Formats: sequence, C-alpha cells, structure tokens
Amino acid sequence: MPKIGLDGKLYRNTGTYEAPVWVEIKNVKDLTGNYEMGEADVTTRGSGGTKETVPTLLEASFEFAMVWDTSDPNFEAIRTAFFARTPIEMAVMDGDITTPGSQGPRAAMAVTKFSRKEPLTEAMEVDVTIKPTRSAHPWSWMEVPGGAVAATGSISLTGLPSDGDTVTLGDGVHPAKTFEFDSNDAVTPGNISVTIGESAAATMAALITAINTAVPLDVTATPSDPPDADCALENDTPGAAGNVPIMKTGANITVTGMSGGSG
Repeated sequence: MPKIGLDGKLYRNTGTYEAPVWVEIKNVKDLTGNYEMGEADVTTRGSGGTKETVPTLLEASFEFAMVWDTSDPNFEAIRTAFFARTPIEMAVMDGDITTPGSQGPRAAMAVTKFSRKEPLTEAMEVDVTIKPTRSAHPWSWMEVPGGAVAATGSISLTGLPSDGDTVTLGDGVHPAKTFEFDSNDAVTPGNISVTIGESAAATMAALITAINTAVPLDVTATPSDPPDADCALENDTPGAAGNVPIMKTGANITVTGMSGGSG
C-alpha cells in the first residue's frame, strides 16, 4: 500500500536496547534517507571488456530539519548528542512503530551536522544529519511483527485420481467449492469438473485452473516450480477465517491445510 511522507515516523530510544522505549520526534520536517553501497572493482580479463563491480559496505545517512525549540526534549537530546559527540539510538520508520508491518532502520546514530538557519521571515530551523555509528548492537532493519497472516495449504496428486474423486475447498467467507475429477463428462450437480489428464501433472494443471477461475472462491492456487503434481494454496484475504480444512475423497490425493491464518 503506498505511503506518503507524512506517514513516516522518527523515534529515539529512551530505554535500553533490549527493552526500548520509543519516543516519537514530531519536530521534524522533510526527512531524507540516503542509502548507498560502496563498490569494489572485480574486473578481470574474462569480463568481456566490461567493468564489473560488487557492492561492499552500506553507507547510510538521514537528513532532516527541525524547528529551533529548546523546550522540546527531543531537540535538546539531539543537540546534546551533537556537541557531546555521543551516540543516540534512533529508528527511522515508514509508519507507527507499534503498527504491524511498519519498518525501517534502527541504529545507534552519530549526529554529524547541526546547522542553524535564521531566515528573516521564517522560524529558526536546524538542519540535522545522523549516521550509524559504532555500537554493541549494529545497524538493523526492523519490521514490526504481528500483521495479519493468510491461511495456506497444499494439494498433491500421488497418482491419477479416479473418476468421481473430489477436493472440497473453502475460503471461510463464501460457500465451499467441490472440485470433481472427471473422465466421462459427468459430474455431480453443483460440483466443478476437473478433467483427468494423461498424467498426474496434467491433472493438477487442470485443478489449478479450476480453483483459480472458481467464483466466488478467494483462494489462489500456485503450481510448484517446476510444475508437477503439486500446488500451493493461499487465501486471498489474511486472517483466521481462512482456516478451513480441505476435504477430499480418493486414494491418490493428499491435502494439507488450510491453516496458519491469523490476525
């Protein structure tokens, strides 16, 4: 889902690394995160006349402006860190740090720039640059866990199914669909026909097509790679409602799930 700059959040940690207490720094205007890889030249005589490069060390810096406000504890913490040359642990997130799925870098930062601007008709501001610095806990990319998870499952054919064998699949919202393997163009009314092919793989391909075109059924079937007699299933909507067991009849059909949905 697209996000705008206003969604971003800058935090400083007032607790410990193991038990962080994240305080949002709201006195921030535009923020720019700069990420760049160092480069090593690995060109050889076998490079076909083309210079070849591999990335080395990640270089990161974050630049933002703050209104000059000495009553703001976050402003004072950053100013103190600059003049004292002390690190300050910060997280530069793309959303609220308590919202599942929000992510961004977490690191002990050195404040390397703290430049005051005094425009005649505007508020005083300070331009700040922070960069990862030496710490017992190196830079990391943090993602808030706990988001909704879609239910998943699978279907495998260990051989050709028999005419009339079935797989019944539901999404937790709409009525379940029953897919009937067919070799004589006759299926139980209400069931969805799946032509039995010359091989288990061909039959699985027909089943995948039937699942993905069944309406309404919010489950997507994905063939194995390379395509064989197996497919993976995933509910199109995350959540526990998708934990609907797959039912089957027939000796050459193995099903797992649907399970694992949460949130």
